[in-house]
Formats: sequence, C-alpha cells, structure tokens
Amino acid sequence: MQGGSIMNKIKIGNYLKDLRIKLEKKSGKKYTQYEIAKKIKVTENTISELENGKILLSVEKLQKLSKIYGRTIDEILEGEDKKQIKYDEIYYISNPKWASSYDYKTNNLYQLRNEQIKLITCRFKELIKIRLERFLTHNEEDEFRFLFEHFYKITDYAKNKAGKDFKDDYLIFKRAIIQLICEISTKHKDEKYWEIRKLYSESDVIKFSFWSDVCDLKNNLILQDRFKEIDDWQKDMLLAMYQNMTPFNNELNKYGGKYLESYEKENGEYNFELEQKKLICELINHGACINKKFLNVKRKVFEKKRIIDKLEELYELCLKPMEVSISSENGKVETYYIENNKRNRFLNNYYFDLLLLLKGNNNYDNYYEDLEEIYNWFINNEEITEEVFLKIAENRKINTNREKKYWMADLLTNSYLFEKFKKNKENERKIEKGIKEIEIFENKLHSGEKEYIVEKEEIIGGSDEKTIRSYIEYCKSQMSYSDYLQSRDTGLTQTLLDEIDELSLEQIREKYFKVECL
Repeated sequence: MQGGSIMNKIKIGNYLKDLRIKLEKKSGKKYTQYEIAKKIKVTENTISELENGKILLSVEKLQKLSKIYGRTIDEILEGEDKKQIKYDEIYYISNPKWASSYDYKTNNLYQLRNEQIKLITCRFKELIKIRLERFLTHNEEDEFRFLFEHFYKITDYAKNKAGKDFKDDYLIFKRAIIQLICEISTKHKDEKYWEIRKLYSESDVIKFSFWSDVCDLKNNLILQDRFKEIDDWQKDMLLAMYQNMTPFNNELNKYGGKYLESYEKENGEYNFELEQKKLICELINHGACINKKFLNVKRKVFEKKRIIDKLEELYELCLKPMEVSISSENGKVETYYIENNKRNRFLNNYYFDLLLLLKGNNNYDNYYEDLEEIYNWFINNEEITEEVFLKIAENRKINTNREKKYWMADLLTNSYLFEKFKKNKENERKIEKGIKEIEIFENKLHSGEKEYIVEKEEIIGGSDEKTIRSYIEYCKSQMSYSDYLQSRDTGLTQTLLDEIDELSLEQIREKYFKVECL
C-alpha cells in the first residue's frame, strides 16, 4: 500500500467526493455525507473534513469506504482509479517501426519524432521530481516503468548504489532511487535532482545528438524547444564536444553541385568556419556554458615494447611476400607468392581502382594498356591536381563550364575512389618509413637491446560522441551539484562570445577548449 502524504489529502478528498456522487447516480439512491458517515460510524462533519482534504481516516474506516465505493485502499490513498493505459500509443516511438504507420507525404515525421522526444523527456523528468517528494501512484508507476524500459538505461553509478544484483534493470533503478533518497533527504530540491540524475542516461532514441541535432539547432524551432528541456550539464556537454569534433561534415560539396548552388542561393556562399561559429553561439545563447571539467585531458604515456615484436610488425607491413591467386585455363586456382615491392603492390592492390578513377572505364578487356601511364602518375603525384580532376570530370561527362566548386561537387558525390587514392598513398608512405625503421631496429637488436620505449599522448575521454558522453557522465557522477555550478565558467563563456568573430575555429579550440597535457 502506498503512503498517503499530507500534500495528497486534497486529491484524496476530491476523489472520495466524486466516488460518492458517482455511486449516488449509479444506484439511484441518496448518498449524502450523512449517509456515508452512518455506514462507517463517524460523524457527518468527519466526512465533510475528509472530502475537503483536511483529515485522513484510520485504515479500519478506509476499508469500510473501499467496500462501499468498490475501490481498493491503494486507489483511495492515491486519489485515483487504477487505469489500464496503452502507453505504447501515447509514446509511439517506442516501436522502432513507428514511422511506417504514417504517410510521409502528408506527415512531417521529423517533427513528430521531435515532439515525441520532448514529451518523453519532460514527462520522465516530471515523474522523477514527483518521486523525490512522494511515492508514485500505481498509474504513475506504470508510466514510469514504461518510459524507463523503452527510453532510458541505468548507469554504473546506479548499479553500485543499488547494492544488489537484480536481473531487472528497472528494479535496480528503483532500489538505487530509494537508497539515494535516504541519503539526500536534507538537500535542496536542485541538489536532489542532480543526484538522482546520476542514476540514468538516455538511450540513443531520445538523446540530443551532437552529430544529428546540433547542426540544425539555429534554424529549427522544434529542436530549440527540445534543447530548452535538457539539463544544463547536457548543454555544457554538447558545447564541450567542440574540443575534438564538429557536428557535421565540412565538405558540403559532397552532396553535388545542384545542392551546393541551392544552399548558397538561400544562405549565401558556404563558409564552414562561419557555420560552426554560429552553432557555438547558438549553444551558448540557449544555455550552454564552458565547463573545464567536461573537457578531455591529454596525458603522456610511456610504454615498453619488445624490438622483436616491432620487427615482426614491420616485416608484415613492408617485406612479407604478397599472395596472388590466378585461375588457370582448366579452372583450377593456383596460388603464388610475389615480392612485396612498390610495383607489385601497385599492380595487385591499387591499379584497378585507379584505372576506374582516371579512365572511368568498367570494360577491362584491354585494361593493361594503361598500366605504365597510371603507374608513373601514381608514383610521381602525392595529390590529385586540378588538371587531373578536370580530365576525370570530362570522362564522366560532367559539365565543367561552370564555377569549379560546382563541377567539383558533382565529381565528389562518388568520392570513395578519391579516398582510396589518399589511403593508397598513405600506405606507401608508411611502408617507406617502415623500411627505414627496420634498419634502425635491426641495429638495436644486434647491439644487444631487447626493448624500446614508446612515448605517446593518450586522450582521457575519447574523441567520438559515444565515448565523450560516457566520460562526461562519469565525471558528473563524481561531482556534487555545488562543484558542478562552480566549474561552469560564465565569464569565460561570455568572453568567447565577445571574441568569436575575430577567431578561427582552431584558435577557439586552442584558447577556450584546450586542457594541458598531464
């Protein structure tokens, strides 16, 4: 049985009054306060005070009322009927296939999804705050469990706080809440919410994503509404991600010339740096603040490694013979090993991709006729020149009688071959460096050395969104609310806003988001 607190007396009184009136209508008999008082053997004034929310009755009297009204004592003490609510219809994005129920031509699925996320996050926060004041009613409990199981997950902090190994995450969550509420009973309501917030995190379905949401924040009112509802520490976290990331690809031209022209017609000439700075301002103007404790820290790591292992690694990369399979006339596949040299690597690993890149020819009947030409081009060029880009565009019948940025955008819509060129060149540079290292490490080994020291910088906190989120949530779990407030540097944040127009993105990161190496 849930406990009825003082603050619920009015709700209980109104509920009992409604039940009495409903019983009167249903039975056709007169059920006044006087009649109810007679049945449970109290005074009429007692029933009046009960329905006005001034008093509560004993369990014995409540049991008699529960029989008269056909309700459980829990329902009476909660001041509401136990309902069977289909929460999967209210929070329909709990179904991964929810979008298939809507006609995308007449429905804005993006808007529906964001409205749902706002509804979910606001309601869950509301239920958390209710739970800090009192036990949840049965209906609230059912809704709370549904929201948690579909949109939230417990943290390691919650598992440690619960102290028992339950298989059901929701039971762990509930136990952690009970344990924590006992510990924070004397704290201010904001401090209480801060501590409870350490127990759970959002699933990918509803989190405000740096990659997919921040980039649209300045132009999207729905996202701005969602952003208002997330906690301040989450806003700070999204701003902190600028230390190592940007929320969208800076190569807008990869979407093609028409898209680039359309974008520039509506927004002016595309400037990646300017767009990023606008988003930083947008985050700050909507409540984000620089928090140094949320930024990644680099530290130097010294690691001992065996020279023999390094030589084996370099042999695999630079010298190990390459395996080549060739089909004979009778269909049998023969395997051969060839020397791992620059020309053989080109022929075995690079040539066909480069042929397709430069010639745009899928017909390989005479594919070896261009081998020498392409080999010499690959060996002698570290980058693809404008002249070669133009030739490739003409081969692909792309209209080059426009500004370069537009025909280049059309060319880069299928950029995987260009990326392969870069990767192949990088691989050759690694091999060239590796061959020199082999000589160095062989000399070390011959001189009696068995180990060497590797010095590297390690990022504490990661450089991708998922890892950074985990890192900041852990940092937050170790902080008190007052520590968090003190770590928010509002002065530095305002200085960034004042100076942002004069700084490049690199300068912003260097001045405002850099933490010295440990």
